[in-house]
Amino acid sequence: MGMSAMREQRGRMRERAARIERAIAQRHAADPDQVRRGQRINAVVTDGRRALRARNAARRAEESARARAGVAVRRLLDEGLSMSDAAALLTLPRSAARRLMRDAADAAGGVNQPSSTAVTETCDSRDAGAHSESQQHDDQRCHE
Repeated sequence: MGMSAMREQRGRMRERAARIERAIAQRHAADPDQVRRGQRINAVVTDGRRALRARNAARRAEESARARAGVAVRRLLDEGLSMSDAAALLTLPRSAARRLMRDAADAAGGVNQPSSTAVTETCDSRDAGAHSESQQHDDQRCHE
């Protein structure tokens, strides 16, 4: 597009914007209640958007706090405390402490990793018969 075509296009855009502004001004002059209604609607929309942003920020803060609490439970268990003791120190029911720890592991990407309870359950459910090579490898994991 050449320079003159661009100037013409900008001029048409300015004319169109001016026509729209005049039409809006005429409508507002004819119905002042409509203007106040529009202002009220804009105020409510603005307030609603702020509330939604605040809600989203609060959700992110809650998720972060849950993850940190789950990590704290895991660290207490790593120090040799039982789940009951760790939950008691954090003034939580055991089920809530377990849930926090599980959620923290899920958030950290531990979803695809087998849990230690899954390995234990697998070891307990095996029969004492002959094992294949993969089962012998799994048995080594059970006894680590």
